[in-house]
Amino acid sequence: NTTYNNLRPGVRMLVLTEGARGFETWIREDDGRMVDHARFDEGKITEISVER
Repeated sequence: NTTYNNLRPGVRMLVLTEGARGFETWIREDDGRMVDHARFDEGKITEISVER
């Protein structure tokens, strides 16, 4: 038994921008819902609200 047994099916998206020192990421679940949307930039984490 691992922690992954409790996760819904989906994919983790990572968006890298050329010349930027950071990235944006979120999880897209199999029903189309976006969760855990965040931006990592210059050592800071910014959560981005997701409309549900």
